[in-house]
Amino acid sequence: MPLASVTAAPNPASGTVSDWDIANIPRIHIESIEMYIRYWEEASANGDQDGMKQAHQNAETIRNWYRRVDERGTGDGNTEVYLDLGRVYEPWDRFSSLDNAAIAFSFTYLDEALSINKEMGASIYFVGYNMTSRLTQSYMFGNPFKGQEHYVFGQIIAGRFSLENHPSGSTLHLKGMVHTHPVRSSGDSPFFSGQDMEMANGDKLTIGDSNIRIAHPFGPMTVYVSSRVPSNGNIIEVRRYLPNIGLNEWGDLICHDKTVYHENSHTYYNSCIDCC
Repeated sequence: MPLASVTAAPNPASGTVSDWDIANIPRIHIESIEMYIRYWEEASANGDQDGMKQAHQNAETIRNWYRRVDERGTGDGNTEVYLDLGRVYEPWDRFSSLDNAAIAFSFTYLDEALSINKEMGASIYFVGYNMTSRLTQSYMFGNPFKGQEHYVFGQIIAGRFSLENHPSGSTLHLKGMVHTHPVRSSGDSPFFSGQDMEMANGDKLTIGDSNIRIAHPFGPMTVYVSSRVPSNGNIIEVRRYLPNIGLNEWGDLICHDKTVYHENSHTYYNSCIDCC
């Protein structure tokens, strides 16, 4: 099965750059890639295998400056999305989508949260170009926050009423929040709590088990939750709640252990590696 998010690109010998290159690399470095493509073509015409290899490596070095952690080169100048669920991801790693940032956080931190019987969560930000640090448009989860057994968002709001700062100094835009839930039994419902849905919809927030409600400091956003499901082989589920579109408490299933729903094609794939 072909990767669902592969960006089609020509062979380096064609003398053109890929759509991914154009969308993610500044013009000054596109010109360098075009120069290495010409070097590659000249070396190919002369049967110079070493020259071809060096020109390709030089072009890939430039692309790798801008590739996110869920992207990789295919060896022919192409760039594809590849989310490795066996990898440990770090705060401020750069992802190509909001969903991928949430899935990566979930697979990195869920079992730690379960081991200490506390919810863990993080804000997810969008950041635009910063040419000083070669930062492309990306989504990133911030520093993980350990809450109590339930409702980590209350602790996040209390502790982070102001936004975090990205290490590069780039401007961050809050786009979502991701958090874990305790191990879920077959009878547990709803999956998204009322407080989770308040957070997503930008409603006033209920604090803890009290009737105290505070103004939402950030407005509507996408909320994600992850948990293990013992009734279904102890698999990991990652679910998404989009604001103000009438979802029920179950939201959308986007990652089912290593099965992912790809919203563009409305298809379930066998692996995050095959889909995301």
